[in-house]
Amino acid sequence: MTTIAVSRSLRMMVSDSSATIGTSRAPDCPKMWRTKDCIVGISGDILAGENFVRWVSARKGPRPKGGYNALLLYRDGRISWFYSHHKEQFIDRDYYAIGSGTDYAIGSLGALAEMGLAIDPRIAVRVACQHDVMSKEPLLTLRWLK
Repeated sequence: MTTIAVSRSLRMMVSDSSATIGTSRAPDCPKMWRTKDCIVGISGDILAGENFVRWVSARKGPRPKGGYNALLLYRDGRISWFYSHHKEQFIDRDYYAIGSGTDYAIGSLGALAEMGLAIDPRIAVRVACQHDVMSKEPLLTLRWLK
């Protein structure tokens, strides 16, 4: 699967680079895209996710169905999450994560916040790669410049 984490304060989204098709690894499969308004990260069915990215760019018609999670980091710093058939949910805290490594990533980001350190999604995804067998380095990073 994947791990994708986001930080509002750093305006950054990070993903691992593991991708699979069935039980085989897939080479060079993107998980993050930049539109004019947001950075989109997709976990799950990547073909359905690519349809979702096209929908996000146009925001016309019904949202594509499929087995994906989508994490969005808007240019203005808002973070939202789409899961399955649910409507867009905005995240109140400074960080969030999706994918098979979510628990490791959220735990890492929460620990950084508790210690008063920068909420760095690169650390969170790196920790997830060390513990989640479905996530692997190298890390990929997209961010908005302030």
